[in-house]
Amino acid sequence: MIKDSTLLAIGLLGSMVTAFFSVTPILTSLFNYAGLGALYASLDDLLLPAWTIFVGLVVIAMNNERRAQIHGTREDVESPRWSKQPLRK
Repeated sequence: MIKDSTLLAIGLLGSMVTAFFSVTPILTSLFNYAGLGALYASLDDLLLPAWTIFVGLVVIAMNNERRAQIHGTREDVESPRWSKQPLRK
């Protein structure tokens, strides 16, 4: 299971990158320079759903952190019960 802090970092970084390339003309210039300007029209079909998924990861991570603070538990830490079992020979 992924830790909440890792999930939050992935969500924030991914949402910033996709939002940056979605709303700035930098990607358009790069694609035109590489001769791939026709692909930019369909790129928003990929970037906007990716942005939605990354924002969803941020919401899930923040909700897990809030729930852990309220209940005093950490769901991202696995229980060590497997380590207490004796090894079989």
